[in-house]
Amino acid sequence: MVFTRWKRAFAALVGILMLTAGMAGCTSVRTDDLHPSGGSDSPTVGPSDSDTTPDDTGEDEPLATQIKIVANGREMTATLQENSAVDALRDILADGPLTLELEDQIGKYKGAALEEELPTDDWKPINPGPGDIICDRVGELGIYYRYDSANAIRLAKIDDLTQEELKEILGTGDVTVEISLVEE
Repeated sequence: MVFTRWKRAFAALVGILMLTAGMAGCTSVRTDDLHPSGGSDSPTVGPSDSDTTPDDTGEDEPLATQIKIVANGREMTATLQENSAVDALRDILADGPLTLELEDQIGKYKGAALEEELPTDDWKPINPGPGDIICDRVGELGIYYRYDSANAIRLAKIDDLTQEELKEILGTGDVTVEISLVEE
């Protein structure tokens, strides 16, 4: 009986190690996800080549790959990731623009609860940085303007703005944003 318990514990440990090794092979470390160490205080935010994957849905109509965000009268674009939460966000935005009142959260991002829940099957610990648009486990959409860590799904990355430009656009305190699909 003791031998059987040991065998089960060993099999579970081997399974965990194999799962961890498999997950490690699927991840990559991007230096723009880390705190800048020296150099410019305002790194440029935007997608890297590894942030997006080609559309391989087999559908005739291409899926939107960008969203437009208007905050304080300023327009920004963001490149969408490929995951089930983004697919659900596309469906929401297909009905028209989404207006959210984002509240400043812990001096690192602006966030608001979504009325419709997004799938969380792609949820994982991430290190969002300036320009990352995420959805966390409680269904809050967040736009990061500083570095942090979160248990979330990365939805998009704002294109071609420095951290300082993004902070200026979002302003201090709460901000109303309008999010819509970019027609291609």
